Formats: sequence, C-alpha cells, structure tokens
Amino acid sequence: MAGGRSLKQGAFEAARRPVWESFVQELDRDSRRGWSSRRRMRESTQGADSKDLPSLYREVSRDLALARDRAYSDRLQEELNEWVLRGHQELYRAQRSHWSDVFSFLAFGFPILLRQRSKRFFFCMMAFCIPFFLMWWAGSVAPEWVLALLGEDTIASMNEMYGNSDGLRGRSAERGFSAFAFYIRNNVGIDFRVFAGGILAGVGSLFFLGFNAFFLGAVFGYIHMAGHNDNFLPFVAGHGAFEITGLWVSALAGLEVGMAWISPGEKSRRFAMVEGARTGLKLLGGAAALTALAAVVEGFWSPSSVPVTIKYWVGGALWVLTALYLMFAGRSREA
Repeated sequence: MAGGRSLKQGAFEAARRPVWESFVQELDRDSRRGWSSRRRMRESTQGADSKDLPSLYREVSRDLALARDRAYSDRLQEELNEWVLRGHQELYRAQRSHWSDVFSFLAFGFPILLRQRSKRFFFCMMAFCIPFFLMWWAGSVAPEWVLALLGEDTIASMNEMYGNSDGLRGRSAERGFSAFAFYIRNNVGIDFRVFAGGILAGVGSLFFLGFNAFFLGAVFGYIHMAGHNDNFLPFVAGHGAFEITGLWVSALAGLEVGMAWISPGEKSRRFAMVEGARTGLKLLGGAAALTALAAVVEGFWSPSSVPVTIKYWVGGALWVLTALYLMFAGRSREA
C-alpha cells in the first residue's frame, strides 16, 4: 500500500509542481512589489490563459486538501500548507491595500476629480437650487402649485409626521439600523436613477435632478405653509449637506456620460463613452459615500432629542465642512 501511495504521490507532484512553482514565483514578486500594483501590471500584459495569484491560491489550496485526503507524505503536506499560509497572508494584505485605495480616493481623489469639473458641478447645483427655491417660495405665493405637485397622500403623511411632536417621536422610535438601511436603499436608489439618466445624452440626469428639486422644494413650501417648520427643519438640518451634495454629484456623474456622447472631441464616440462612464462611476462612488453619511445622520442623529439649537449649529457646520472638503481636500496632491 505504501508503495502504491508513493507512486500516486510521485505522479501527483510531477503533474502539479509547475503550478506550485508559478504560485511561489507570484508570491515572491508580489511580496516585493505590492500585490495591487503587481496585479495592475499583470492585467495589462497577461494573455487569456494566464492565472493570477487568487486563482493559483485556490488551486494550491485544493492540492493541499487532496494531499491530506490521500494521506500523502508529511513533507508534501507541510510544504503545501506553508505556501497556502503565505498566499493567505499576501491576499489579506492586498485586501487591506484595496480598502486603503478606497479611503485614499474618497479623501483626496474624489474632491480632486470634482474640482476638475467645477463648472459642470456648479451647473448641476444651479439646476437644482433654482427650481427648489422657486417651489419653496411658491408655498407662500402660489400654494396651489405645491398642493398639485405633492398630492393628497404625501400631504397627509407630512401632516402626520411633522404636524406635532408625537409624529417625530414615532419617527424617533424607528431610528437605528432599520431606518439607516431604509435611507440607504431609498437615497442611493435616487442617486443611481439620476446617474443612469446620463445615458440619454445627459438630459435624463437633468430631468431627474430637476424633478427632485421641484418635489423637495414643494415639500419645504408646504411645511412652511402648514406651519410645521419647528418640527421639520431641525430634522432635516443635519443630513441635508451630505444628501443634497450627493444628489448634485450624481447628476454630474450622469453628465459625464452624456457629454462624452454629445462631444467626444478627437476621440471616437465609443472610446469617449467608455472614458466618460469610468469617470462617472468614480463620481457616483463619491456620491454614494456622501449619501451613506447622510443615511447615518438621518437614521441616528436627526430623530434624536438633542436641542433644536444644537441641531441647527451641527447642520450648518456640516455644510461648511462639506464645502471645505470639496474645495481643499487633496490640494497638495494636485499636479
């Protein structure tokens, strides 16, 4: 039996040794140069049949399981186990590097990317603010516009929620992770719809942005008209900076796709669209991060019993911090 097992092990090693050697070579190269940078270089040069470190790691892990199941020699099992451990450590380090790249983009790359498109971003801001403040003002001078846009169900819901402090206490009772999850799903969904509208030459993004501006302006206008400001404004003061800015950035992301189609310049329209989509997705990632922050504030801070004055001060401070972040973060890294 031992001789038969030895023959099987010999054939197994002969067949699998090239894979193991490739795996060790990848480990040595990646540990010297960093897995994420090495991966980018490999992706630009490898053929369709080439295997990257994660694929090789899975193969060597399977070989280790087979060696244990077939009771091959301790030497072979220890050798494979050592390589699997090294691979696990390298891939775990790469995963941490990935999150470091995400943090670096949000902290520096995203505001730099936004400033490079400051004119379009300002256009998106105006495309939102003008209809928003017009509808807010309409609550005082033309309430029939506000009532027609909101509808009876929305008005009844706002009266129930913000008409008295009991409605806010009910809102406070739902706070926590369930409320956070709801706001994430709802608000990020809006961001994605605004971005997706960019496929229609950017017109769709502007349409969804304008619709949300009119609707939110009508909400503010009705709240003012109905006298619910004391309950409503402290609630929205905290998360407004992140949520509204995220909406503007989503529209900008959609415009990147639309303008690439309208005006590709010297590039082919297809190539320009691909580049525009890549940039748009990066911007959308930043918008999603802002919206996630808004959901945290809206789920845990906005419905809290903190004094109204403090909520206003915090809301104002968050607007200032958001503006400073977008204007100055990453300045030292700009070429």
